Amino acid sequence: MKTIRLILAVALLAVLPACTSTVIPQRPERPTAASIDGERQDSGIRGYAYAEDGKTVVGVVITESARERYNALVEKYGDKWTPAIRADYGLTKLADGTWRMNLEAMAIFGAVSEMDRME
Repeated sequence: MKTIRLILAVALLAVLPACTSTVIPQRPERPTAASIDGERQDSGIRGYAYAEDGKTVVGVVITESARERYNALVEKYGDKWTPAIRADYGLTKLADGTWRMNLEAMAIFGAVSEMDRME
């Protein structure tokens, strides 16, 4: 009986410290403000893109640097989609040099940005 109590006491002492040193994972830092693109703090998003009726939102208008960020992330994570996503997916060049990003591409941009933050 003494031997069993001794074995249990030793086992308890061996396991107890492992339970008291729990590691709490740290959340990655999230930006608290939009990044500066050129001289504007708008992350390269210049406004909504509307359908021909002028009322229906079909996406956003983005700058060239926002397009470059999108394409870099699509290059890195595009193979995670089926079918794979390639550069300029969901983008249309506008006459003034900006780009229209459709709603699907906006969702993809958000997803790949989050994937990149989690790395």
